[in-house]
Amino acid sequence: MNDNPFADWCDEHDTVRLPPPPPWRRSAYRPANGGEAQHVAPIPTNQTWIGEHYLPSTRTIAEVREAILLRRPLLILGDVQGPWALACFISCKLGLGSVIGWSLSKSSSIIDGLYSYDREAMERERALAVRRDDIPPYSIARYIKLGPLGTALLPTPRPRVLVIDDIDSASEELSTNLELLISSGEFQIPQLVAASRNGEELHEISVI
Repeated sequence: MNDNPFADWCDEHDTVRLPPPPPWRRSAYRPANGGEAQHVAPIPTNQTWIGEHYLPSTRTIAEVREAILLRRPLLILGDVQGPWALACFISCKLGLGSVIGWSLSKSSSIIDGLYSYDREAMERERALAVRRDDIPPYSIARYIKLGPLGTALLPTPRPRVLVIDDIDSASEELSTNLELLISSGEFQIPQLVAASRNGEELHEISVI
């Protein structure tokens, strides 16, 4: 007997094939190799253990399935372990890689969750290259790293599981920006936009 509540989304080899997102959530993303492969950190042993030993209710499973079908966030209320346990369960059963976490505070901003830009490192390395009279091909993407929210919003073939902790501690501005961002499902990184307009070659940026 298959104890996976998402068994109807599995093929004959027990490989999960998620239902396609609704039209308003579909992106223009196409894997380079034409398949579903993507570089995602495997789910850690501790998260796997939690996922395998967590038993969500039938109602919770139904809510999770609906959230996945609509590609919308799921608000989980309850004890501190509840959201993480459920997130590990979802990621474990659907093979979505390591669970991403983002803990909020009153000083958190939407940019904190989207990406970080190490401008000082960029300027330092460029200055060093100039002194050495050696200016190699340069991409600003090297100094940008996506944060937990930015990684979760990437238009990849398979979604990532993101747990936002202490959301009640967020400022009103962050709550509003988060709601708008999740509704649109996309964001821009100004530094990359400017570099692209200048004709700079952009390489892959780091993700969680």
